Order: sequence, then C-alpha cells, then structure tokens
Amino acid sequence: MEEITLNLAQKISSPRPFGLVVSIDSSNKVNVMGISWWTYVSRNPSLLLICLSNRNYTNENIRLSKEFSLCLPSEDIKDEAWKCSTTSGRSINKVEEYNLELIQSNHINTPILRESYVAFECKVVKEIEAGDHIIFLGEILNILGDTTKKPLYSLDDNND
Repeated sequence: MEEITLNLAQKISSPRPFGLVVSIDSSNKVNVMGISWWTYVSRNPSLLLICLSNRNYTNENIRLSKEFSLCLPSEDIKDEAWKCSTTSGRSINKVEEYNLELIQSNHINTPILRESYVAFECKVVKEIEAGDHIIFLGEILNILGDTTKKPLYSLDDNND
C-alpha cells in the first residue's frame, strides 16, 4: 500500500462500500468489526464518521484509545470480513482466528489490515450521542491505498 490523497480515496471508495473498523483495547489487543454506517464528512479538515452501537466492544475500545482505523477490505478477504461481522471480539481474537494480516499505521497506534484497498488512520475529535449509538467523528490523519485490489461492496453470502 502507498499513501494516497483524499480525492483518490473518495473516488475509489464510491459508492460507500462495506468497511472494517480496527480498534485496540487497553492491553493493545486488536479487534476488527464490520461496519456499513460510515461516511465522509469534510474535506478541510479531512473528517469521516462511524456510527456504533453503545453495546459493542469496538465502541469501548475507541472511547478508550480515541483512535481507529477504517479499512475498506478487498474481495481477497470476503470470508474473513463476513466472520468479523458476525462474531464478537470480546470472546475471540479475530485477528488470530481468521488469519488477518496487520500492518503498522503511520500516525496512530491502531494497525490497519494489509488486504485493504483503502485504509484511513483516524483520531477521534468528537463523540456524539445518537440514541442507542455513538457517532465518532474522526480526523483523517493518513490514508493508504492499493488500487490493484478489487473492492468488496457486499457481504451477501448468497453471492458467488
């Protein structure tokens, strides 16, 4: 992966595809969670938001660390992405269980997934209560991309 601009990231990630949020807990254990509730918010400053249930493990991790990476997975890890969306990081280590490969982020402690075609490194600048969810507004500190990878737009397990 190489550093890319926000303009290129928006171009190659439209329409808004399925994503994986990567977070770390207090012991630096990495968790990966599927997400479709995310969007770009601003170009200057570069901001995006993710919306998570108040009950989930990733929410707790992000509230503690004040950072996250949003990784847009390639089709190469479709099965693993599905599993990350249907299991809880409280009970298993998804990175080990699903053989996910991590690479170190450049500007945050939370890593990114190697099999991403776009990965955003974000620090939380605001939390907004939204009913039974929390909106995390993240400042995009760095974006990595690999335009040779095929985007994953759906986790419909009936697709071949």
